[in-house]
Amino acid sequence: MLLTASLLWVAANGLSRLEAWWQERRSRERQSEPAFFRQVEQACKSGRDDAIARALDAWSRKAGAMPLETWLGRFADVETKQVYQAWQRTRYASQETSQPFRAGLLLPGLKKAREAWLTQGQEAPGRKPALLPLNPTMP
Repeated sequence: MLLTASLLWVAANGLSRLEAWWQERRSRERQSEPAFFRQVEQACKSGRDDAIARALDAWSRKAGAMPLETWLGRFADVETKQVYQAWQRTRYASQETSQPFRAGLLLPGLKKAREAWLTQGQEAPGRKPALLPLNPTMP
């Protein structure tokens, strides 16, 4: 009887630990950079400007790709930068633009830029930090 109770206690304790581990793993996945980029993909496929703007903002904050236009300048091709700038103009222009924005044009370029960013690391080669070191060494 004591052995059965001990086995049940160990099994229940092990299951609760396994569940906590699984929940933590799922939470980390939902809060990961790839998960945020999947939201950008879904928003671009939806074509809704507000959803694209929210998803891009959330992803760029999560990835540390801020400001996004600077990040695009380092990792995106010319066409993607132009599409992004056109989207910004249609979104924030003081007057209506004659051409509607097609979000499908932005997504392929964002994917390529992200691949370059992930391949090269978060810093582009040859880039110097914008700030001087906090504790420079004196000769």
